[in-house]
Amino acid sequence: MKISRTAAFTALNSARSDRANATKRFVVRSLTKSGAVSKAPLTQQDMRNNAFAEKADADARALALAELNPGYSFVVTAL
Repeated sequence: MKISRTAAFTALNSARSDRANATKRFVVRSLTKSGAVSKAPLTQQDMRNNAFAEKADADARALALAELNPGYSFVVTAL
């Protein structure tokens, strides 16, 4: 059976993404008005931009997001 280049690329890219996400342990999440952590599901963009292997990196991202978005609160949670 012959596999198309597009299917092969999709499978390899998906596997690469899964391996990268497996090393991430902390994610920056927003807080709701009541102070609870947002229950919105994590998207691929969230995993790419807001998930980190080290807590210090996640804390730095939370501070940067707070500076860019006054009036919103962000917290670091474990995955």
